[in-house]
Amino acid sequence: MNIKFRMPRLGNKLKGQSMLKEMTMTIIATTISIILTFGSASIVEKNQKEKNRRQTVMMVIHDIENNIEELKSWKEIEEYQIALTHYVQNHLDQIESIPLDTLKAVFYYLLEDESDLQYKMDDSMEKLFQENLSLWSSLDDNMQIIDQIQRFFNDRHFLLDHMNNSSLWQYPISKQERLAFLCEGSKDSYPIKIKQILKEKLNDPRVQYFLQYSPLRQVSHGQVVDEWQKVADRLKFMIGVTDEELASYIEAHQQLGKIATKKDLIGEWVRVDSMNGYSRYIFYPDRIFSNRTRIEIKNSLYSGKIISTTRTGGTWKFKGDTLYMTDDPTSYMYSLNTSRIQYNEIKRDDVDSRMDMEKSQQMNKMRDSVNSYINELIEEHKEYNKWFKQGHVNKFVLRIDDSGNKIEVTRYNDDNSVNSIYYIKRKR
Repeated sequence: MNIKFRMPRLGNKLKGQSMLKEMTMTIIATTISIILTFGSASIVEKNQKEKNRRQTVMMVIHDIENNIEELKSWKEIEEYQIALTHYVQNHLDQIESIPLDTLKAVFYYLLEDESDLQYKMDDSMEKLFQENLSLWSSLDDNMQIIDQIQRFFNDRHFLLDHMNNSSLWQYPISKQERLAFLCEGSKDSYPIKIKQILKEKLNDPRVQYFLQYSPLRQVSHGQVVDEWQKVADRLKFMIGVTDEELASYIEAHQQLGKIATKKDLIGEWVRVDSMNGYSRYIFYPDRIFSNRTRIEIKNSLYSGKIISTTRTGGTWKFKGDTLYMTDDPTSYMYSLNTSRIQYNEIKRDDVDSRMDMEKSQQMNKMRDSVNSYINELIEEHKEYNKWFKQGHVNKFVLRIDDSGNKIEVTRYNDDNSVNSIYYIKRKR
């Protein structure tokens, strides 16, 4: 078999030097094309790495500023708690007349946390940064940024270690003491026992020591906040990002779904808070809404459960991407059903009679404890009813998923800070 190889035709028929020249130009063009292709890919890759590095730093800055807000919150909470504690200290002889909520706040302020660490902060961003150090291949250009970030992480470890181990930060009522307090003398109701332990503990030297150094803890928080804010601001300058750009970036990466509209919202929605209750919202086309919340309250004091039901309503409207819900002060209704508490008939009648606020001198200690608890629930709702009757406008931003059946609800305080985030599902 004869096989013949033919040179490809390059343009017109070429001979000799002309053919060689054309082939050379083709090779050069091909080489340049390859260089440009790989060169462009290299530039794109480099730019993408630079973008990834910048975004990583932005997320670290966000982490720092979140920790700053957390420290500020700890400081503000302790300022409030120490004020309540000093008030109770100065009125121990009148402790019977001090509201139970105040006594609870003081007790839990002095109480050691149930978890292994009293103080902790989310370190997921630190782990993510450490796992992606390969992004920082050009160390000469990025060493200062890495140093600043690592310094913050190290400083945070040091602070939390100090707070969890220094005697200045150790809460004076231990978990063991709390357990002994709850178990001892179980015949006494909770309000009686909490008054007893506060009378005892507020004069204890260990408690006095903890209270004495509250100002030092608050000053320490303030100093750390100032230092961490400097780190955050320095990093912003290093990568050339403004506060506005950072806020936009964080918001864009935290938001899911699309902004819900009036048309999306009309209908019935359910918020499932836990296996023990739910809230149902109905948004009507005429800008009226109603809400019904049902909670099953279980307690070690009794068998069965108390059913708490709350009904409210009002008007709603959208302004831009914000939903405004205005409460109707006359709409608040509350009921407490104790019929599911499992007693014998005599005891059940006694508990039910307590709902009329009539005192019975024949109740035994156990029933008195149950009724005291029921009264606490009633008083809480009475206080909430007083607050509700003042009338309030609540602000929300709603984001709905692609199915149109689930909404992420972000509730805002009056100062536009986030109050809470939760989810509601359309009821079919």
